This record gives sequence, C-alpha cells and structure tokens, in this order.
Amino acid sequence: MSILTRKRFNASTVHRNSILFINYSRIYTYHVLGHALSSLTPPPTPGGLEEYLKNYLCILNSWEAAITRDIGTWTPRMKAFFSARGFRKSSLGIEGRTFEEEEKPLMLPHLPFTPSYTQTVLALCDLLREAYTVMTNFISSSGGYNRFIETFYKVDHKVKKILEAIAKEMEVYARKAIRKELDHLYSFSKETTETGANILL
Repeated sequence: MSILTRKRFNASTVHRNSILFINYSRIYTYHVLGHALSSLTPPPTPGGLEEYLKNYLCILNSWEAAITRDIGTWTPRMKAFFSARGFRKSSLGIEGRTFEEEEKPLMLPHLPFTPSYTQTVLALCDLLREAYTVMTNFISSSGGYNRFIETFYKVDHKVKKILEAIAKEMEVYARKAIRKELDHLYSFSKETTETGANILL
C-alpha cells in the first residue's frame, strides 16, 4: 500500500458534518478494517501472492465475524476480540501480522476524535483498489495462478459485499444531506421573504 494511503488511518481529521446520518460504530468498523489492511505490504514478486491473499482473507473473515457478532455496539466482548495480540513479522516481510485463513484478533486503534465518514470510506476504497491492482497484475502474469485463484475469489466476494454496503450507505447519506440542505435553503428563503414583506409594511 502507498505510504499516503496508510497514513490516512493514522492521522484522520474530525469532520462533524460527515457523521450526521451515519452511525459512529459503523464508521469505526470501516476504520478498523482499513487499519488492519494497511498493515499488509503487497509482495514484490508473484511468489508471495498466495500468502498475501491468505492474510488478506483472514483479515476480512475476522472483521466480518466481529461486526456480525456485535453489530451496532462496541461491547467488552468486541473490544476483547479486537485485541493487540497476534503481532509478528511475516517471512514474506509483511508488516504487522501474519494471518492464516481462520479468524484472528484484530487491533482496536484508539481514536481521540470522531473519524470522518467520507475520509474513512475513501481511504478504505483506496486500499482495496491498490490491493486489487497488485492481485490482478500478478494473477494475469503468473502461469501458476491456479493454486491460489480460489482464495482470490473468496477475497473478491467479500470485498464486493463491502463495496455494495458502502454504495448503499453513500446513496442514503447523499439523499439525506441534499434534503437537509434543501430544507435549510427553503427556511432561509421563507425568512427572507417574510422580512421583505415586513419592511414593505
């Protein structure tokens, strides 16, 4: 992942307007996922793609299991699940953790502020896009890709579900934001009209 994209999950900024219509816990789940994925460094050669895909899939499995168990809340059980255990250096040079395909604990980063929904989602999408670029480039250029194509399909399926959810949320978010702005303009126009009428009287 690019340094710029990874830094977005370490230095987010507050943007209150972006969370008017999105539940905070939902924003934070995306932040946790982005934080976990940003710890993975793409392999320099196709030979490391299989382990990279397994690590990637394990993060997605862990994240999906966590939000399924504790959706909408941040309970002590969820905080225990998102512990800082499991850190070590991979034999492939993957930064942070090495994951197998089963669930593993993820790190729950402390945030002294409310993360921006738009910045968090955009940074997460950047991470997913960069990873897909690496995966597809290696798969298309590798003659022995069949041994890990099944893992790639699993990753692809889970990522598509995440993107579909984000797309639906963004549509709802945009509609409500537009409606709120139109209501504000209507109120302002009404007040201006009433003020002008009073002056004429």
